[in-house]
Amino acid sequence: MKQLLITILFIPCIFLACLQFQKTATNEYIETSGFADKNTFRAVVKVKPEMTNGSLVERRESAYLKAKTEIKQFALEQLVNYALTVKCEDDNPPQADSERIKKFAQKGYISDEYYDADGSVNLIYSIKVRSLKSKINTEACRRKK
Repeated sequence: MKQLLITILFIPCIFLACLQFQKTATNEYIETSGFADKNTFRAVVKVKPEMTNGSLVERRESAYLKAKTEIKQFALEQLVNYALTVKCEDDNPPQADSERIKKFAQKGYISDEYYDADGSVNLIYSIKVRSLKSKINTEACRRKK
């Protein structure tokens, strides 16, 4: 009888713990743009649907199409924002207008997508380049002659 009672109490506790862990881990992952590691930059864009009427599928589709057209520009803006925060060794302010930074943004791909209850789409755009973080740092501190 004791074992049955313990089992009945134990199973819901495990279930609730798993739900809480999944929610916490997912929220940290999806709300942040930036470097996941030295080779991968992730830009997270959230777009609400343009239409308020229509079916859920139509709202999601309109949000997805709008996000897909804006995602590369958004990723570039996020890379530029990061480059402007780099601390250069010569104490000069960083520069972020390099064509090479723009090329990095073009090399990305949509690695994940998910939808909110209101039909908003969240796209995760990943840019994977070997030593991307150090390359961006170098470009930000490079001085034009």
